[in-house]
Amino acid sequence: MKIYNLILVTLILTTHALANTFDISNLEIEQIEQKVSLMSEPEAIERRNQIVQDIEGLEEEQETSQNPSRLKEIAALLALRNAELELIDRIFFGLVALNALSELTENKAPDTIPPVITLNGASALFIERGDDYVEPGAQAFDLASGVLQVTISGSVDINTTGVYELIYSATDDSGNITSISRTITVVDTTAPVVTVTGDNPATVEL
Repeated sequence: MKIYNLILVTLILTTHALANTFDISNLEIEQIEQKVSLMSEPEAIERRNQIVQDIEGLEEEQETSQNPSRLKEIAALLALRNAELELIDRIFFGLVALNALSELTENKAPDTIPPVITLNGASALFIERGDDYVEPGAQAFDLASGVLQVTISGSVDINTTGVYELIYSATDDSGNITSISRTITVVDTTAPVVTVTGDNPATVEL
């Protein structure tokens, strides 16, 4: 187990370099690291997806905002979100990899760790009724099987308002399955068009 302990220490030590990489304080890094270390695997996956959505929203706002104080606030938030995302990838998924390696090499146990699916884009999308729905897709990775194909089930009726759910699934070589969902809300925000027939304005003879 010495090799695993050495890799574990290396993973933890490298996180302190993130303070310089993302221009945040060591205290902020330690707070994020403490929060990440308390996460379970499902919590880390859910949090990672949420961070990706947060980053996309902040970057979009950064492109349109002209408020200097808000831009400074967005830059600080992006630094924190990117640092947390990097920590989750380095520490949590690194530890999962070590545990999987330990099971497979020392205990000869079967692979029971499911793949991880990451959605491209937000987990909740809104489109105008009648507009085309462009599927952003998703990516799946498994520690033992590598990159996996993602299958999508469900449908979206772009001509009918409502909330639709798509399910993204991936199965590794050992039969472990992971599924996550995305909701697509079809809305109608376009006001009706009123066409006046006849003269406008109209003249009435008294």
